[in-house]
Amino acid sequence: MRYLVKAFVGAIAGLGPVAAALAQPGIPWSATFEGAKDQAAQSGRLVMVHFWAPWCPVCLDTERDVYSQPSVAATVRATSVAVKVNHDESPELAARYGVRRLPTVVVLAPDGTPLDRVEGRVTPQQLSDRLKRQTSPAMPSGHRQAVHEQPTLQHHSTRPPAGIQPTHQNPPLGLDGYCAVSLSDDLLANRRRWVPGSKAHGVIHRGRTYLFADAEKAARFFQDPDRYAPILSGRDVVAAIDEGRAAEGRRRHGAFFGNRVYLFSSEATLQRFEDQPNRYADSAVRLSARTPRAR
Repeated sequence: MRYLVKAFVGAIAGLGPVAAALAQPGIPWSATFEGAKDQAAQSGRLVMVHFWAPWCPVCLDTERDVYSQPSVAATVRATSVAVKVNHDESPELAARYGVRRLPTVVVLAPDGTPLDRVEGRVTPQQLSDRLKRQTSPAMPSGHRQAVHEQPTLQHHSTRPPAGIQPTHQNPPLGLDGYCAVSLSDDLLANRRRWVPGSKAHGVIHRGRTYLFADAEKAARFFQDPDRYAPILSGRDVVAAIDEGRAAEGRRRHGAFFGNRVYLFSSEATLQRFEDQPNRYADSAVRLSARTPRAR
């Protein structure tokens, strides 16, 4: 069954440089995951979780070649509270954050909101850059990104207000800042309830910035983003398939089909989709598979 999709709101600002690294050498690994979260909350830093296993040769290489580097240790100390999690001993925690290969580094806000991940081999520079990207000295690192203050958003029963545009440092908002997880789950439950995303919970995926109602919904999106994000990141699939052009979908032209949200640039392309939904849906999935996954 298809449902018409309407609109949303939100905004995200860019990040500043990382604060100066602490003088002590080496990475001070936290003894426990919960302890790392508590320490991060108290110090205003991120949580860097290194998922590993003793049988994983790349994990051992990462210990030797990456974490031993003074530049990496300095960046980790300045930005994060680090903790190692043995995948075999904590399978539920690994499953919670969608860990499918080892090693995997998951970067979290102190409340557990996933912000970024790095899978497999990584160079010292790559890891340092990913951590620095998440950090702003102007605010606690527990928030993914600093956000410009905006007026309180008022939800409308028929059509939400026009979206507030994000600043140039970030990808444009997906679903205009409304929570993609709430949207899909509510539509599947046959409800029409639109929930604005929170400025504290953001994830960048396939060239869009998504905001979420709470940390739990952000974590669910992070585990399976393509389930919740609009197909083709909200671009018009009919225009892409039939005309070979990129056209941004609009909030007032949308459909919910096959448990996915589709947005269209006009009522005409929406109607063409409704006439042959399976044809366009199959092609859209193939096109989406070629699009690089964003962080």
